[in-house]
Amino acid sequence: VFFNKQMQISENKVQMLKGTKIPICSYQCSAFFGMKSSGKTSLINKITHEFIQQASKTHYELDKPLINNGPITHYFYLSPSIISDNTLHKQEINNQLNRIDIELNDENIDKICETIYTMRSEIVPILDLQNEMRQAMKNKQLTALFEALQKDRMQVYRFPQIQTFIKTMQQIETYKLKYPELCVKETDTTVLNNLKMLYSLFSSVFDGKLLRIQKIILNFDDSTCSTKFVNFQNSPILKLITQARHLYIWSMNIVMHSLSATFSIFKDQFNVVVLHKGISKESQLESIFETTNLETSKFKKEDFIKLYRTHTGALIDSYDEREKYRYNYLLIFKDPVQMLYLNLDKRIK
Repeated sequence: VFFNKQMQISENKVQMLKGTKIPICSYQCSAFFGMKSSGKTSLINKITHEFIQQASKTHYELDKPLINNGPITHYFYLSPSIISDNTLHKQEINNQLNRIDIELNDENIDKICETIYTMRSEIVPILDLQNEMRQAMKNKQLTALFEALQKDRMQVYRFPQIQTFIKTMQQIETYKLKYPELCVKETDTTVLNNLKMLYSLFSSVFDGKLLRIQKIILNFDDSTCSTKFVNFQNSPILKLITQARHLYIWSMNIVMHSLSATFSIFKDQFNVVVLHKGISKESQLESIFETTNLETSKFKKEDFIKLYRTHTGALIDSYDEREKYRYNYLLIFKDPVQMLYLNLDKRIK
């Protein structure tokens, strides 16, 4: 599990200038390995559904607009498989999210990256301005000023700060129209009342909503049983989750059929690798979180093979491609869903 920390803009820029690789920052990243039609995609959808249920209970704060503790709004599902598309909880997930099914190819993945990068470049500066404005709007003296100006609106132009507020709100309104899924209700009564009075000074009505960052769930399914994603490290999607540090990718689930590809992709990207055998019933889902953990810092192929043998009872000294059919999943995971929100506050401080 990787979790977002409060944005440190200056430090982040320095890292980028130095060319330092920015680590994946997402609350949950998992990868499943197993034979075709063994139920990997179904289990991924089960876990995705659990995360959606938890996200619906999430309390978001507009005081921390750059932390991904708001609601999930988009679910990208990348899969060329017709069978995989008819999966567990499909209808239930569709009812809760703006699900976007995309055929798996580089061009479409590029489009996803472009969409998210564009949103990031446009929204983050506005969130900074919005945060500054909200802090100012909490001032009770500003409330008194707005109340006085209601009686003589022509005096508004004597206050440059009010002109700044109006300019900020005009930008916010523009992006509320462009990205309606990012709109959330203002919950601070002082800020809300002051914004209502600000709008009324110009014969307008504030709808009570401002902007927040969204969460995106990304499910990636290589259902072709090929090794074509061995070089996944260089793909746009991995660049996206490693560079868009404080934005959007909240849950990333990946189905693979090639162990060599899975190993090469994830050993440097995920902090825990768990090998688990034979998850086939929903009631067994919780047992996923009880298996042995293997820290990435100590991750060696020999250790992986040893762990594999422990769980599968395999009598081989090295990995054989044929042995992939002896177990169902390679699961990369750390914390169970229910633990994310219990520990979220102390993690992001």
